Amino acid sequence: MTDWGELYSHIIACTGWTWEYIAENIDLPRLESMNRYWRKSPPLHLMVQAYLGITPTEDTFPPSIEEQQYVPATKLTKDEFDALLKAKGLIT
Repeated sequence: MTDWGELYSHIIACTGWTWEYIAENIDLPRLESMNRYWRKSPPLHLMVQAYLGITPTEDTFPPSIEEQQYVPATKLTKDEFDALLKAKGLIT
């Protein structure tokens, strides 16, 4: 599954473009072309990361939604979720 937020953040960090600009102007073939170029000529922030020996780690921030005490989160079964959607008139 694609993490669209991480993908957009990657493009923003590489280009300085806004979220809205990316949504309106970048499609997957263009992104693939940009990534091919960036593999040959990495953006500055990736070169600095490599030079300093910073290696990517598993994200610990922000915490998962279940860990965020200020956001109430309840896990629902599929049947409970479907019932909620029906109650809101979103499915029949």
